[in-house]
Amino acid sequence: MNAIASGAARVEIEGVLESSGLRELFPVLVCLEDAQRGKPDPQGYLMARDELASHVGRPLPADRVLVFDRGRIVYDAPPDDAVAHYQRLMRA
Repeated sequence: MNAIASGAARVEIEGVLESSGLRELFPVLVCLEDAQRGKPDPQGYLMARDELASHVGRPLPADRVLVFDRGRIVYDAPPDDAVAHYQRLMRA
């Protein structure tokens, strides 16, 4: 299962997925309108993980989730201080 957490508006994400024929691969979308805090705060990623867990009907532990941002793995088992971890990776 796949989810998208994006700082873009839902209409933009939906348009790209629909036009590329990929919408069915992403049952969960967390977009600009959904999260109160944007990057570097991990709220959108965590919301996507929780919604995906609800979609599949079971918990998704952090060590079973990969997060990609700009083509790089950002989280694979997020640490306790996910914000600082994200900021360090984005500077790398």
